[in-house]
Amino acid sequence: MTYLVWINALLCLLIAGRLVAFRRDGATYRPWVSWLAYVIVVAAGSVPIRVLFGVPVPVDVSTVLINGLVCLALFSVRGNLMALFRADAHSLICQLLEGRRHARPASR
Repeated sequence: MTYLVWINALLCLLIAGRLVAFRRDGATYRPWVSWLAYVIVVAAGSVPIRVLFGVPVPVDVSTVLINGLVCLALFSVRGNLMALFRADAHSLICQLLEGRRHARPASR
């Protein structure tokens, strides 16, 4: 197996683990987001299991890059999948895309 397969498996494990470890802490419950998180956990969690059992998983550089970006995005919003869909999310990804390094209050 190549290094890309193992890197992809690790990224998928991190994605699934971050979503499983999410704590709502009083946030609004949205059933469709919970179902989406469940589907992502099952899909991402199946990759490391298949790799450990030797089932071939087709992986290329673009798959690893996409999974890496999804992993980075989920960790930047602390596993809050709904924050990825908000236009006003103040995640690390949004700050980087806007060219900000630190969250600054809006100027008047």
